[in-house]
Amino acid sequence: MIMLTTSVLLLLTSVVHISVQQSTTSVPPGYCANYLNRYTKENQCIYSFIVPKQDKDDCPSMKTDVQELKDLVAELQKRQQLADEDRHELKTKITDQKLLGKLEGDVQICNNDRTLLQRENEQLKTEKSRIEHNLNDNQVDLVDIQRELADLKVKYEPTMANYSRLITQYNNLVVNMKNLQESLNKTTTAYNILKAERDCSEFNKHLPSCAVIKQWGYTKSGYAMIDPDGEGGGDPFKVFCDMESDESTGITIIDHQYQKETVVAGCNTPGCKSMIVNYTGVSVEQLVALTNISLSCSQYIRYGCYDSKLLKEDTAWWVDSRGRKQTYWGGAPAGSDKCQCGMKQTCYDPNEVCHCDADTEAWLYDEGFLTDKDSLPVQELRFGDIETDAGERGNFTLGSLRCKWSTTSVVPSCASLQSSGVTKSGLYLVNTDESGNTVEPFQVRCDFSTSDTGSTTIVQNMNIFAFTSCNQVGRFGPTKQLCDESYKTTNIKIVMRNGTQSWRTPRAGVYRITASAPSGYTPNGLNPGRGATVTAAFEIPGDNEMLILIGQRGVKHSGAGGTFVIKMYKQWTKQLLIVAGAGGSSNAAIPNLAVTDASRSKTGKDGSRTGSNFGKGGSEGQGGEMGGSNSGPNTSGGGAGYHGNGAASSDQRFTPKPESALKYLTHAGRASGLGGSYTYNMNNIQTKYTGGFGGGGSGAKEAPGGAGGYSGGGGGPNQGFSGGGGTYVNPELAKDPQIEINNNGKGKVVIEYLGPISAETTEEER
Repeated sequence: MIMLTTSVLLLLTSVVHISVQQSTTSVPPGYCANYLNRYTKENQCIYSFIVPKQDKDDCPSMKTDVQELKDLVAELQKRQQLADEDRHELKTKITDQKLLGKLEGDVQICNNDRTLLQRENEQLKTEKSRIEHNLNDNQVDLVDIQRELADLKVKYEPTMANYSRLITQYNNLVVNMKNLQESLNKTTTAYNILKAERDCSEFNKHLPSCAVIKQWGYTKSGYAMIDPDGEGGGDPFKVFCDMESDESTGITIIDHQYQKETVVAGCNTPGCKSMIVNYTGVSVEQLVALTNISLSCSQYIRYGCYDSKLLKEDTAWWVDSRGRKQTYWGGAPAGSDKCQCGMKQTCYDPNEVCHCDADTEAWLYDEGFLTDKDSLPVQELRFGDIETDAGERGNFTLGSLRCKWSTTSVVPSCASLQSSGVTKSGLYLVNTDESGNTVEPFQVRCDFSTSDTGSTTIVQNMNIFAFTSCNQVGRFGPTKQLCDESYKTTNIKIVMRNGTQSWRTPRAGVYRITASAPSGYTPNGLNPGRGATVTAAFEIPGDNEMLILIGQRGVKHSGAGGTFVIKMYKQWTKQLLIVAGAGGSSNAAIPNLAVTDASRSKTGKDGSRTGSNFGKGGSEGQGGEMGGSNSGPNTSGGGAGYHGNGAASSDQRFTPKPESALKYLTHAGRASGLGGSYTYNMNNIQTKYTGGFGGGGSGAKEAPGGAGGYSGGGGGPNQGFSGGGGTYVNPELAKDPQIEINNNGKGKVVIEYLGPISAETTEEER
């Protein structure tokens, strides 16, 4: 288009130039052809000429020029039209070229997509082949399964029939069981009625004594079969059980032939008259067994005399159950060689020890109870000085053997024991307090050697169970032998589990548990870090295993161990009830209780910042960090927690290598709460620093070890203080919890039975 326009301009220029020349030659310039106007049209310069009318005939050549210009303009217009058409075609081609480029890009994309689709198609073919292969395998398996299903159907039909038959039988059994239960209820009712109406002889065979029978709940007096020496000994024998004379016990009564007054006569020499006692249906050996299992036995004896001596000049005596000759009489103690009046100095003749020894012509009587159960029953009586021709006369009465209280019986008091002839001092269960009120049984020591009524020393309330470390110190817990020795006079029986004491609750109830952790160490023994004392009440089922770890002090300035009380839930799950944090230790002369006292919270305390380094206390049941010096040597260990070990000393110079204080929840085979250990060896002289059982961290040459607890205390720096252990009480199970930081002594746990469990409380809530 630009080239065409340029050509037109050149042509116009040429024409104008010719016209000007023609005009110039014939007329003066501007006369024939003045410019009237000039304008632009489509980038072309268009000139219009005006020829004056008066000059039209004077310029004949101009007419020709004008016509030529007209023709030229027409030609130019045609060319312009062709150029416009070419320009439109060119635009169309440019548009088509752009579309062609886009189409070529689309073709390339399609080619790429085609390649991807071909690749995916190959993969699908492979997957199809695999699926077809698996389908074939599955079809084979399906055939096998169908075959097995057919076999099972063959077996199922008789099984289903058998199942239906069993269901019918089960329903019949349910009906029968209901009928049997109703029959049992009726039988039980009839049995209870029968038991109330009959004596107890048919229902208490082979129990050792009437005292035990009463402990079983039988309170109606009557005859019973007992077997004091148990199976394998003598045959059971029949006795009378007096269940009403003494509310505290049943009394076993064995009769014989001399319970009524019996005359003795016919001889004069000492012991000339022998009266052998035959106890009804029982051997002496069985009676000895009865006296052995009874706390008290007695037998009334009486001698009536007229001019007849008794003990004087060895005239009369009796033979005990062991065949020994006894020369004392009823109402006097064994070995006294006296009658009762001789003990009280009230005899008919003040110079004699028995009334009858006055040997006077008057009827006198010596009587009383024989109460030395180790001598009873009386097997034989021997009399003399009863010559009828000389006017000497005598008679005797020997009462039945009466034994009461078993070795497991609860008795009213020491005084009641002594009044019943008990002379053996020792531990007994009593249920009467100083005011005479009946209370829960508790254990006392009755001393019968110092008082006529028996002095009482309370050894252990039977509702209170006090556990100790059994005098053990250091990183290991006590042994079974140590605790058996410590508890031998108490009401505690335990099983030892790697130093942890396993104890079972005697009955279901509410128990108040008080756990104390030991205090820490100080060089002068003054103001040690105090251990925590935690008290709370818990509802615990009967015969429930309790795990009790008593914290111990460490060696030197090593950390003390915490005290843990765990309730076993359904024999496999541990329920942590209480952890009392131990007090931290110090290797400095001045106390710092803000650091060394046990923590009231679960978090263990940091060691002191005094010195070159200190350990941070643990949190959330984890152990504390080590303390000591920055350089590594002589670093103390951190205390252990319930869930995490304490950090061991980093001093690896000596052997044996340092050991961590162990957490309570250790892996199988490792002792819970083992104290940490560090050995300092200089010039072949070893010094051991071991933390206390319960997670106490090891000390070092100058640095104190962290205390054990729910979370361990941090190890202390050289010449500094270690942190106290964390304390915990179960927030869901504990009632009325209290935490005090007050224990300056050893660790201990006291469990006290308070009463029965509330009826509304379920086992899940315990």
